[in-house]
Amino acid sequence: MKKVLHSIFSDSGLFLWVLIIGAFLRFWAPLDIPFTHDELSAIYRLQFDSFGALIEGGVRVDGHPALIQVFLFYWTNLCGTSEFLVKVPFLLLGVFSLYITYAIGKLWFNPTVALLTTAFVATLQFPIMYSQIARPYVSGMFFSLLLVYYWTKFLFLTSHSNRMYLGMIFTATLCSYNHYFSLMFAGIVGVTGLFFVNKNERKKYLLAFGVVSLLFLPHIGIFIDQLRLGGLNWLSQPSLYFFVEHIQFIFHFNLAVYLLVFLILVTGIVKNNRLIYSKYQYISLIWFMLPIAIGMGYSIFIKPVIQHSMLIFSFPFLILFVISFLPELSRTWKLSFVILIVLINTMTLMENRKHYDIFYAQPFERTFKLADFANNNYPNTYFIFNGNPNYHAYYFKDSEITFTSIFDSIPLAHEFRTNLKHIPSDYLYLSNIPANLQEVAKEVFPYLTLKQQGLNREDILLSKNIHDLNARILNTPFFSSTYNNYGDWNNFDSDSVFKDGTGFILNNTQEYGPTIEIDLDTLTFNRFTQVHAQIDVPNIPSGSGIITCELYQNYKRISWQGRNVEEYISKTDSIKEVTAHLTINLHNTIKAYHSLKGYHLKISFWNKNLQAQRLSNFTVELKRSNPWEYGIIEPIPTVR
Repeated sequence: MKKVLHSIFSDSGLFLWVLIIGAFLRFWAPLDIPFTHDELSAIYRLQFDSFGALIEGGVRVDGHPALIQVFLFYWTNLCGTSEFLVKVPFLLLGVFSLYITYAIGKLWFNPTVALLTTAFVATLQFPIMYSQIARPYVSGMFFSLLLVYYWTKFLFLTSHSNRMYLGMIFTATLCSYNHYFSLMFAGIVGVTGLFFVNKNERKKYLLAFGVVSLLFLPHIGIFIDQLRLGGLNWLSQPSLYFFVEHIQFIFHFNLAVYLLVFLILVTGIVKNNRLIYSKYQYISLIWFMLPIAIGMGYSIFIKPVIQHSMLIFSFPFLILFVISFLPELSRTWKLSFVILIVLINTMTLMENRKHYDIFYAQPFERTFKLADFANNNYPNTYFIFNGNPNYHAYYFKDSEITFTSIFDSIPLAHEFRTNLKHIPSDYLYLSNIPANLQEVAKEVFPYLTLKQQGLNREDILLSKNIHDLNARILNTPFFSSTYNNYGDWNNFDSDSVFKDGTGFILNNTQEYGPTIEIDLDTLTFNRFTQVHAQIDVPNIPSGSGIITCELYQNYKRISWQGRNVEEYISKTDSIKEVTAHLTINLHNTIKAYHSLKGYHLKISFWNKNLQAQRLSNFTVELKRSNPWEYGIIEPIPTVR
């Protein structure tokens, strides 16, 4: 019995348990892990008959090197495109990365550091999530770790053996073809070695640079073409706070994890009675910090590119640095720390980050499931989607559902209203439709029957039948203010406005109409709030004006958005008045780390063309917006 316990709680025994836990968390409900948007994009770009066509149509048009797309091309030809089989190699690379992390920890420091570092990498959401995505992230982490292992062996531990030298060249080449940030990381590793390689091996080490460069040469043309694409046009410029956000993201945005990391760091410093004591600590810190600094610099001064995903290649070295202060500990200390790490990280992974609830609810797959439910339970439903139809096709290929896509051409509001009036159905299903068009749809299909929000998605089912009003609570505003013909106009001169019994008439000298102002911190407790403003205007061809929403922080305007009422005016519709809408989700403007204190909204009607016109029923409502939209990269708010 003692021998069994000794084996279980030995270094190798504890590492095996950590490895099993890491594999379990990655392979949790493996058949239920759906494809992400990026994976569906990659799958769509595999539909070619030859390698050459793949490179031209599947790689050159993308922003990544060719390795993973080429691998997926041959892998899916062999195994098919089922979600699990496509993901299996990446899930396995996530587990193999734990083994290499442990090996590097032992080479650089001691078994304690190796074990605890591996326990963190095994249980944090960052590496778990990207192990479950068949894209060049966990593969890049694995190649980067393997490169560092060979690099360490070659420079410091095995008298510059040829096996380690060739391994270093091979893994650096894999990094180069995997992702441009893993290429950058390989370059940082290579340059670091110049400070340590001895004079006798310097030429041989420099030759490795030349060999890797030659091996990457066939890809240079593709790299140049991809560079011309101009980066990620949808990505906003990062704030200087991004570094803090990244650290918070790594450690689950959770106080318990922060305290655990702090406890380990302080324990190591106290037990060693000093701070930096090894070259590997300097290297770990530099390797983690430099990609962030370069990525942020490029994103701020040239083009936004930096995201959490592309920093995974250097992520393990942050954990190594934090834990590296620990000396070799007794078996009891090791076991205690491993239990703490596994319990706290796993609990926060599941409860605070809700990883398996949110990440396993990817938008395209969930839209298919809810649409299928609607199709089976609400006859003759009409479906309109605003998602790439090529990606929807993966889930809908065997479905009887047909849908209209507005992905390539968002209609104007009056066109959308006219089209909806001609739909011969009592039910309308909308997936990720712009919020202002949702409001237009409610004019024709006024009753909300189903509503489902999730990761980057919002699906609603509307009905013409009042008895289908099953989701009233989801559409009820928690704040509403209306200026109608009996209301006050807080910025109007009494000589400029005339009551006609049905509304207010602006003359041709009044530039601004009604205004409603709101202090956000008095009305809502978090940024997941939707502002919906609407106003009734005459349906005449010359109608004009803009509903505007200004957001102020401590009296400084930080955002202005507007919607022209001309979008809602129809030349073919005989109605006398139309309702114009402006809908804004505040969580797209207010950052996750901001309190709402000092935030102020000002919603107005801007009579830009100084046109005499009649307005009525100017209303502003605040509703709950989608708290799960950015759930995998932001803290998840409490929903009330």
